[in-house]
Amino acid sequence: MKTIKDLHLFSINTLKENNEILSPKKDAEILMCYVLNMSRPDLYLNYDREIDDLKIKEINEVINKRKSLIPVAYITKKIDFYDYEFMIEEGVFIPRKETEVLIDIVIKHLFFKNIYWFLDLGTGCGAILCSLLKIFKESYGIGIDKCLKALSIAQKNGEILKIDNRIKWVCSDWFNGINENIKFDCIVANPPYVASFSLLQKEVKEFEPLSALISKDSGLFDIKIILRELKRYLRKGGIFIAEIAEYNTDRILAMVRDDFSNYNIEKDLAGRDRFLKIIL
Repeated sequence: MKTIKDLHLFSINTLKENNEILSPKKDAEILMCYVLNMSRPDLYLNYDREIDDLKIKEINEVINKRKSLIPVAYITKKIDFYDYEFMIEEGVFIPRKETEVLIDIVIKHLFFKNIYWFLDLGTGCGAILCSLLKIFKESYGIGIDKCLKALSIAQKNGEILKIDNRIKWVCSDWFNGINENIKFDCIVANPPYVASFSLLQKEVKEFEPLSALISKDSGLFDIKIILRELKRYLRKGGIFIAEIAEYNTDRILAMVRDDFSNYNIEKDLAGRDRFLKIIL
């Protein structure tokens, strides 16, 4: 019989056959841990353990799915974001690791013991809003998305994390579904900002929802709408943070210069311009 080590090395080599897969070792680890229901350390601690034929078949199936460029998160139906695990399904945008910096920016600005109202524009699976409400334990939030499937997954994530009593999910196109009398302490957004289909990786093009990624007007269409309405919904002293494309930094700064006085661009962990921050 084959051991975990045998299958792991075979899986890595199988994924390496597709040059589009950038992290074959990591992907193989995640998928094997998923099938074998064990942690990454346990995978290596049990490296010499033999695997039965049924599990070998299951591992080969998920590895071949990944080889065909189906994202790992869509195979396992889960994604880690910040300190939490979220459900995810095909058709719902997969939150990226670099977006976690947005949470850190919010934490630097707000006080843990205070009660805040958050608004998450384009919430997707709810990763950003749910993470914030787990951190700010007395606060409340509204998650907006125009995709009903995304909202269904977000709602389930809120229930799993036991914060569903502090969240409302709204199907809307940006601010359209929000009462104008409500003012938020913090508004976060990860809107579509990719300027062109050609800029996307092949697996993203083939499997992820393009409506959550690509924006007209060179990637600026959606952020323009959000900025135009922002003052009506953000309270005085409130903070707004949006993820942006580095190549649009100058154009975005030109857009905010006339309407806002306290703003700056924050960088991601790789040192790239990634977030627009505005304090009203």
